[in-house]
Amino acid sequence: MLELAFWFAITIPPVDEGLRDPSFAKFRAELSAAFDRRDRSFVESVLAQDANLSFGGHTGVRAFREMYPPGKEPWAKWRRMISLGGR
Repeated sequence: MLELAFWFAITIPPVDEGLRDPSFAKFRAELSAAFDRRDRSFVESVLAQDANLSFGGHTGVRAFREMYPPGKEPWAKWRRMISLGGR
């Protein structure tokens, strides 16, 4: 039996379904503005207590504060991340 393997490089663009829900679109705009202002208090205020921040079990505001101490926030990465859309 002859087996052939083909490898294709494909690009899957981000999908943004966030605009379908006006309340989510508003929230995302507010979060984006908070990133631009570097408003840590706002980010912490909207972070769910059970939000998974990594694959290592880091969840919630306490883990957020440990992972990203003041002055160490990756604002540009977070801004880019939410600009890619979502479901």
